[in-house]
Amino acid sequence: MWLECDFLDAEFVTASMGLFQAGQARFIVASKRHPESVDGRPLKRRILTMVFNKILNVFTGYPGSDTHGLKSIETTLAKQLCSQAITTDEVFQTELVLLAWRQGIKVHEIPIRIHEMRATPVSIRRRFPMVLDAIGQLRRSLRRFPGVAQEKT
Repeated sequence: MWLECDFLDAEFVTASMGLFQAGQARFIVASKRHPESVDGRPLKRRILTMVFNKILNVFTGYPGSDTHGLKSIETTLAKQLCSQAITTDEVFQTELVLLAWRQGIKVHEIPIRIHEMRATPVSIRRRFPMVLDAIGQLRRSLRRFPGVAQEKT
């Protein structure tokens, strides 16, 4: 299952399918911040991604590098996580990542090549105030699930 397909990356799809078929992953994120990723978005977008993920780390403890963008999720796991989610809109996908992590599902990150073809529809000035509300929503969601040990894959 792929979410947020503003773009579709064939390498990501192929890598995801390989990990699923080998039984090595249940949840995969195409991380724009992976050391091997090529992020061709404007500098301020890259900085905002870094800041958002640092804020997530501070307020939730999530150790991953990115929660937004392309994802591949095993179907049964996706249904489970979607039924547990309490957020909507912008942070829904981030909530799925955090719920999986909090419940011990290993979130695999693989590199992605991204080049922005159009300007973002929501300005940074408008988006920034929403971040604090989003963090609050995510923290409320995570309180329902005490942390558990990560699954081994």
